[in-house]
Amino acid sequence: MKPVFLLLAFLAAAAVLLWKICSRVKKKRLPEPGRINIRILVKNQETWMEGFVRKLFRVIKDSDRLEVFLVDDGSSDRTADILNCLERIYPLRTLTAGEDSTINNCGPVTGPGPSMVLRFDVRGLKGRDLLNAPLFCHLSHLNEGKSQVLSK
Repeated sequence: MKPVFLLLAFLAAAAVLLWKICSRVKKKRLPEPGRINIRILVKNQETWMEGFVRKLFRVIKDSDRLEVFLVDDGSSDRTADILNCLERIYPLRTLTAGEDSTINNCGPVTGPGPSMVLRFDVRGLKGRDLLNAPLFCHLSHLNEGKSQVLSK
């Protein structure tokens, strides 16, 4: 009787381990259809990057259908290092300009992969301008299920 319990315990532990491995692999994949891919272009903003990312995730409230990419456009300061540290804390991915083929396009784009790709360029913003960037308004509407197209 004891070997049966040991076998069941071993199988349960193996199942939990397999589940954890699969959940990590799922996070590394490209966004699935029905998801919204948010790409934010940054450069030389090390002083404000942590506050920006905190506010970003406070606004989107960990929505399961949003995937956040921060694209560093060749910063000469420590922005890339800070983004790599923040990637361990927040559910975001960091890319370099060379890894993101869509770097010069901003705004919503539909295509294969995610249902929508939203691109924002905040490279020239610093301080309060960065922390009050218009993208926060767009993203807060996204999380509420409202349209992202602004009315005239």
